[in-house]
Amino acid sequence: MPVNLKTPPYKDLSTRRTLVSEWLPADLREFYMDHEGVGREASANHPVRICTLAEVVPVVMHDLHLFAKCPLYGGWDRFTGLRIGIGCFFDEIVYVTSAPVCVAGSIMAFGVDVAGPGGVGTGDNPDGSLLEGSVVLASCFREWVDRLRIDEWDEIGLVPGEIERLSASRTAALRQR
Repeated sequence: MPVNLKTPPYKDLSTRRTLVSEWLPADLREFYMDHEGVGREASANHPVRICTLAEVVPVVMHDLHLFAKCPLYGGWDRFTGLRIGIGCFFDEIVYVTSAPVCVAGSIMAFGVDVAGPGGVGTGDNPDGSLLEGSVVLASCFREWVDRLRIDEWDEIGLVPGEIERLSASRTAALRQR
């Protein structure tokens, strides 16, 4: 059986820190009080890299490299979020504060090879709200981090080939999802 050298995309803090960041949603604030992300520049031993607190920034669609110069339709012109991480293929991972395809607090990824469109809606732009190059990874931050832990720190939504190394029951559950 192969040894998994992958490690968590965050580190536990030795002491809980106080955060007064009003702009940070409660679940993210709670996470960053006890943890620090490994950062966007961390090694490839982290297939997902959660941002350090200092790297978490508000974003709109034009801040994401894939959509920087694209016309936006279907409510995407009003999309807002917080960039909280990066995938191993440089997919941008965002905590959603407002999106046309999922609830606030959801975790989405955006990238060239992302097998979207993600979320719920109709069609693909410009006629509807679904958008190629996007996928909803989880409905909330805690669910996402818990699933990463269960799947040995791989984000199967971004690296679907890794599903084959998981147990048959876990593979079936993820495929059903």
